[in-house]
Amino acid sequence: MNALSLQVDLLHPLTKLQCEKCSNFTRGNKNCAVLNNKVVILTSPLGFSKDTLHVSSTDLKSWTTFTLPYQNMTLATYTSRFVAVGGRDVSTRQPIDTVLTSDTGLKWQISLPPMKTKRFFTSCISTRSPHVLVVAGGRDCSHNDLDVVEVLQENKWHTVDPLPEPCYDMTATLHQDEVVFAHWKSATIVKCNYISLISSGTGSTTTSGTPLWVSFKAPDIFTFTISYSSRLINIDRLGCIRGYCTMSQSWIEVFRIPFSPQSPRCDLAIGVLPAGDLFFSNFTGVYKVKVSGE
Repeated sequence: MNALSLQVDLLHPLTKLQCEKCSNFTRGNKNCAVLNNKVVILTSPLGFSKDTLHVSSTDLKSWTTFTLPYQNMTLATYTSRFVAVGGRDVSTRQPIDTVLTSDTGLKWQISLPPMKTKRFFTSCISTRSPHVLVVAGGRDCSHNDLDVVEVLQENKWHTVDPLPEPCYDMTATLHQDEVVFAHWKSATIVKCNYISLISSGTGSTTTSGTPLWVSFKAPDIFTFTISYSSRLINIDRLGCIRGYCTMSQSWIEVFRIPFSPQSPRCDLAIGVLPAGDLFFSNFTGVYKVKVSGE
């Protein structure tokens, strides 16, 4: 794999993004979504505060803040809308099965059916052709990790093949024809062909007897894995970006960000802008990673 040429710009101090009710923003869980030239970053403060959304255009310079009614939700996109999935009721601290939707990231409503499983710190990703929302793992009311995977197709939820092991708060990405979930704490990555997953029902294997989920290791703990330019890219808390080489089945360092984020996984959100640039945010700022070359 050839080296990537990247330029990192500090675009916005994230201290200006923090929710005033959060006393320790550096420990707030983050995830993000990009749709229709809008970037939305979700932060879940510790304690009993509601989730906060930070909405910007793709220049990442001016941000509008919006508060969701729940905590520990997970952000994604689905059929040309932003979705916020699962979470906890702030007053009761109990997990919920709610799915909120928004066209702009600022006005949210319940327009999709609830999941079969109530959960928080779940992970979700949408697929293409067919358009399906995949929700995996999370935690239940007793803080037990879950292996349950559900898919939303044609406005109806179906339980499909479970994860190889219970897990929560995984990063999620769509890589070619596979859904990929990576756990920051165990450095375990699992992937599955999403067409086979949709068809799996509640069985644990395909018709050939082969397990649907394939597991492999991330280069380290506290990292984020995303699909970019037909390859899996991994960024760690020290600012090291690695690409996964399928031939050698290993991770190869391609760039080290000059300004080291030094941020644990739970403080890192990373996505791809419409122009093809990577961006990420942590407690020090929001950065754009301009990528050129192969």
